[in-house]
Amino acid sequence: SQKTPDGGRLGDYYSSKFEDFVNDPRINLIFGQPCSTIDLAEVVESNKILLVNLSKGLLGEANSSLLGMMLMAKLNAVFMERMKHIGKKEKLNPYYLYVDEFQNIATENFSILLAEARKFGMGLILANQYLKQISDHHIVHAIWGNVGKLVSFRLGFEDAKDMVPQFYPIYGEKDLIDLPNYHAIFRTNVKGERTLPCN
Repeated sequence: SQKTPDGGRLGDYYSSKFEDFVNDPRINLIFGQPCSTIDLAEVVESNKILLVNLSKGLLGEANSSLLGMMLMAKLNAVFMERMKHIGKKEKLNPYYLYVDEFQNIATENFSILLAEARKFGMGLILANQYLKQISDHHIVHAIWGNVGKLVSFRLGFEDAKDMVPQFYPIYGEKDLIDLPNYHAIFRTNVKGERTLPCN
């Protein structure tokens, strides 16, 4: 019987937020099952390939984000579970997660995953179009602090300003803005040492 600030009932307020998910038959079929048919731990440990299409055009923006965040939370739990193997000094099979348009699922949990990924034998390949798409500054800092390989194609002025420190002293803003089609600037680590960037 609690009330919302505008005088409505609190239960109605929260249930209205989930209406879109509950009324969408595809989402309902996913979350309405007693157990999952996909064993993410087995996918990771057996080095299987799992393709997930979270197209906003197919699912809608809210559904796409919800499914993406749920999947990332589940994967996060799977990789945290690998701690027991680390404690036993077992060698972990590397597993690679490719995320296109990753700003759509970039939450605070994602920044934790970025910081811990290497420890759990996980490689992350993240792609997006421009930095301002990532609104959470913690995630941006987590990326810069943990990225091993960085590939940049031609950039706009704003992104070039932010990326110049990553390619210093070889490339400047103008180099990043004026890159021709099908060319990129690349920076990597070899045996723990950062190499000089090259194109």
